[in-house]
Amino acid sequence: MVSPSAEWLRHTFGAHVQGLLLGKDARIRDYVDLHHLETRLREHRAGLADHSFAVMMLVGLEVFHRVFLDGPSLEKPTATLPGRARAGRAGLPL
Repeated sequence: MVSPSAEWLRHTFGAHVQGLLLGKDARIRDYVDLHHLETRLREHRAGLADHSFAVMMLVGLEVFHRVFLDGPSLEKPTATLPGRARAGRAGLPL
C-alpha cells in the first residue's frame, strides 16, 4: 500500500504544512535551517523531489513540541479534510 502523503503535501495540505513549519510560531526553528527547509518544501510542492518522509517527520516533531513541551496550546484547525481524504482510499476508513 502506498501512502498518499506525498500528493497531499503537494496539493491539499501543502500550504497548511508550510505555514505550520515556517510560520513565526514554529517550534522547530531552533532545530532546523529554515532556508534549507523552505527549499525542500518548494522542491516537493513543485514535484521536483519527494521529501514527504522528512516533511512528515518534521510535522510530527512540531506537533509533539507544541503538545508535550509547550502544553496543550494547539488551536482548533480552521481547515477540514476534503471528502476524499475523510472517506479514505477505496472506501476504507482512515
